[in-house]
Amino acid sequence: MLIKTQRLTRIYFSGKIQVTALKDVSLELGEGVFVAVCGVSGSGKSTLLNLLGGLDTPTSGTIEVEGCKISDLDRRGLALYRRFSVGIIFQSFNLIPSFRPLRTSNSRSCSPACPDGKDEEGLRT
Repeated sequence: MLIKTQRLTRIYFSGKIQVTALKDVSLELGEGVFVAVCGVSGSGKSTLLNLLGGLDTPTSGTIEVEGCKISDLDRRGLALYRRFSVGIIFQSFNLIPSFRPLRTSNSRSCSPACPDGKDEEGLRT
């Protein structure tokens, strides 16, 4: 399986109110499969995609992508997963206000994988 989730749950808190965005979602997607994620507002579509993209972590359950259990990765592991394995197109622009758009897209210093502004070889970015 290319993507597999088991009993995936994500719970948020809004003040003291508990919001269950996903509950016990299990799915298996093979290579070459196209999927449309549909549902009403608040049904968990964005939460599921954020979890699969490594932007968020589940409250419980597991996520496997190409045999790698991304639900067990730490921050650095998730950053590397996002950097080398995932392409994400955000609904909003996500520009850094003090940067011009080209600088934002070229900036490695914004990446959790290189929090000190250095790349893998230790070179300043």
